[in-house]
Amino acid sequence: MIFEKIKFATEQEKVVLIKFFNYPILKFYQKYEEEKKHYNILPVLKKNYKYCASSNTDVFYLKINREDQYTYHNLQHWINIVYEYGGDFYIICDNLELEKKVYQNIKFRNHNVKIIKSIRNDYLTKIVKYIATPLWVKATYAQLTTFLHSKEHNIKSFWNIDADDTMFCIPPKVAAEFLNKVKEKAKEDNIDAFSFDMHRSRTNGHHWSFGITYIQNNLKWFNLFEQNNDTKWRDKYLDLDYEFNLDWFFTYLKDNDIAKCETYSTEDMLFIHYGDIIANPIYAWIGIWQNNKIKFPILLDLYGSKKYGEIESYKDIIKIRTNINLDDCYKYMTKYHSYLEISSKQHDNMWGKEDNIDE
Repeated sequence: MIFEKIKFATEQEKVVLIKFFNYPILKFYQKYEEEKKHYNILPVLKKNYKYCASSNTDVFYLKINREDQYTYHNLQHWINIVYEYGGDFYIICDNLELEKKVYQNIKFRNHNVKIIKSIRNDYLTKIVKYIATPLWVKATYAQLTTFLHSKEHNIKSFWNIDADDTMFCIPPKVAAEFLNKVKEKAKEDNIDAFSFDMHRSRTNGHHWSFGITYIQNNLKWFNLFEQNNDTKWRDKYLDLDYEFNLDWFFTYLKDNDIAKCETYSTEDMLFIHYGDIIANPIYAWIGIWQNNKIKFPILLDLYGSKKYGEIESYKDIIKIRTNINLDDCYKYMTKYHSYLEISSKQHDNMWGKEDNIDE
């Protein structure tokens, strides 16, 4: 479509966005309490086109590609976290239909919303060629887009987030405080890439992965990417996997002390990696971080697997001290991420008020 009109509502105004070949060229917006309409020409080029009026220069790249209902639930949570954090964000989405649904399903605070596509040019293609196997090519373009876009826009540090399938089960303000502590630790210890423990402990230290990752651009990342002109780096890992991506390349950078890539976690945290939790509970799971262990209740209680259902945090995990409380995680999940507290006369008669889990 050459021209496209997108209508959406924020907490402050009604918005009409006009795109030309998927590039925003004109935006009209009207605050609910005003009759006057405002407009921006080429809105993304405006100097103050930030989501939050804050001096914080950190940017969140929120990557999405799943067309599941939980995508909007998780993305909304991340948008709210960014606001509490005081940062800015770009949503990276290569699916135009999914992009339209984002405007329909997400409640933004204001109209300063930026959705971009993955960069797929000849320069990145040469890099992807020696990093990703076919299964991971598209995802690797999306990952590398966060590095190239931040470099081109002089962004010194950023968050690389899988925003469609990750959920810290805590209020946005608490999550923002936690991530700010992660950032402080990364700066204090000069960590180049600092990622949440989604797979490090699970793989017993064999694998470093992206997911919820703080990146500092002090290191000249593209020098490292350009110097890699073959796939020999994979040889060490062929007994562990046969599909490779940027996560595995960063594992190689870490293992060879080329980049300082570390992993963080905390205590009393409930976290969900969405997907087919029942049929594929190793790659999609609910995890509980407590007493230096990670419990996976689906594996532990449903499948009865002690081998996979409870593991030790790996020895090199950096613990970030917080005031997060596991009971608060459960309450937050119940109130905001389930239908358990939706009450009606019929509901109460059918299931009984005594089923209220707070009692």
